[in-house]
Amino acid sequence: MRNKEGRKVTYRFVNFRYMERGAFAEYLHRMALKGWHFRGWKWGMVFEQGEPEDVVYDVEIFSEAREKDLCPEEETEEYAEYCRAAGWEFVDANRKFCVFRKVSEYAVPIVTETERVEEIWKAEGKRMLIPAIIFGIFAVDYPVTAVKTGIENWLFSDLHLFILFLFPAYFLGYVLQYIFTLKWYLTGKKRISSGKTVRYGLRIGYRIWNGFVNIALAVLIVWVYYLGLHKIAVIALIAVLFFVGLQAAENYFRPKRKNGRKIRRIGWGSYIVLRLFLIILLPENTSYNEPNQSILGSMEEGSFVLAEETGDKDVQFSYYLYQTDHPWVADMVWSSQKQEDADMGWSSEGNLRIYRAVGQRTIRCKDAVLVLQYKSDELTDEQLHAALSRLGLQEA
Repeated sequence: MRNKEGRKVTYRFVNFRYMERGAFAEYLHRMALKGWHFRGWKWGMVFEQGEPEDVVYDVEIFSEAREKDLCPEEETEEYAEYCRAAGWEFVDANRKFCVFRKVSEYAVPIVTETERVEEIWKAEGKRMLIPAIIFGIFAVDYPVTAVKTGIENWLFSDLHLFILFLFPAYFLGYVLQYIFTLKWYLTGKKRISSGKTVRYGLRIGYRIWNGFVNIALAVLIVWVYYLGLHKIAVIALIAVLFFVGLQAAENYFRPKRKNGRKIRRIGWGSYIVLRLFLIILLPENTSYNEPNQSILGSMEEGSFVLAEETGDKDVQFSYYLYQTDHPWVADMVWSSQKQEDADMGWSSEGNLRIYRAVGQRTIRCKDAVLVLQYKSDELTDEQLHAALSRLGLQEA
């Protein structure tokens, strides 16, 4: 690809954290040694081909810039003039990053090491705060919702278990990032006070984390589609593509801060309209069958009639059977399913725990919980044990 001047250019889609500013500058230096000189951001990082040079770059974090800034604002350009006087030529800015190249052998450091560490800590802390709050809310809300709606509806669905795991994992990831960044900040201050240099190298864990986030989102969308929830999966996929496309367009055209806010507002409004159209136009999910099995066990729903040999009226049963190899899972289902009834209460018969309510028995067996509902005035012990035998449940 060539630019307007006919020079060959290439794009690199490499992201750096603020605390990786040293690795960022070294990356630009290595590219310059290969003859690829950094010219700024436009979609990705733009490199123009030229003669190989030993160019020294400096990457600083400008506190007055905003996280959503995609091009140099007025205050950034004023900052660039100050740095020019110190022997550094301004190349470009994106977010809080400001990239300079050394143009004078008498160039002096743009900021002190202490100022640099403080600015990075502030920028990194703000960057992690909002996602941590959002995922923290979801991490609390989903388990609470699961308990309120019946934990058994979540334990025996791998999809629901995945969602229950995902949001706490996201939240924990941002908390750990914050802790590691705080450790880096405190270590950096200690190194400065002892006359040592601060490390601004790559953080491999950050890249692993980003990969996990993207893969988990892709797995969730594919999984939902595979289960037959096509409408939900398509809407989710279009939402991802829409906002990725919007961000790509912003990165390419690089609007000023004020125009960028307008574009994002228009983008959100457009997405809301698009989502409403998709909800109306896309067919409803007709092939979805809620899974009744997970890595923790299975749930079976059914009914049967127990014929009385004495000639009495047959008893009709409906049931929910939760089976698991994990006692703690069965205990959670038992606690969720048993119903309070002041007149009947619960009892223990051998190795069975039976909770009695009008028209229902909740039974904790060896490796299962059975919710047995019946249409009869009363259920005898013989009928109960016959029902357990019919369902193949162990009493011991």
